[in-house]
Amino acid sequence: MKGILILAQPRSGSTNLLQSLARRYKLKPHNEPEKAYKFTPNNKLHLRGVKPSMSVSKMILGQHDSLTADEYGSIIAPEYEEVVILMRRNLKEQTESFSYLLDKDNPTRFNAIEPWDAKKLDTLPKERVNFIRRQLLSSYVDGVRLREEYGFTQVWYEDIYQDRKFLHPTLELDWDFLDSTRRARVSIPTTII
Repeated sequence: MKGILILAQPRSGSTNLLQSLARRYKLKPHNEPEKAYKFTPNNKLHLRGVKPSMSVSKMILGQHDSLTADEYGSIIAPEYEEVVILMRRNLKEQTESFSYLLDKDNPTRFNAIEPWDAKKLDTLPKERVNFIRRQLLSSYVDGVRLREEYGFTQVWYEDIYQDRKFLHPTLELDWDFLDSTRRARVSIPTTII
């Protein structure tokens, strides 16, 4: 296995997918590695500290510090044997989860571990939630573009975490790693969102 690149929307279960694939193929996981930009003609854009042939790397589409879809597709992806685009069908739940995570009153902000409290959703500022929704739609468009223009395989959060199906033609998951305690929106008092 030469290596796997995951290009994912925010709040799509990408960290768990990263860990599951890394365990299955005994590759080193890289969760959103720093991008290194080309400064000289001899240097090329790459992910700092990552050896693609020995890694599973996960990047989030559409973040302010992300590369463009074309940079991922034409420069980063060719270094990997497999590229997976992970997206989510349920925009409402995805928006709620990301809004909840980024809320200023969340003491573990930017940390996915947070007790889920559905009542808190009503207190989130609507303009912030709408902004996050637009960002997620933009990342969705990037994912579709990468699938259509570069031929990358796209899989769905809901297939993996609700139906326990990984519809990728050549890759398999370590299903023991993907148990319900790692899934969002379960009604257990302490869970990831």
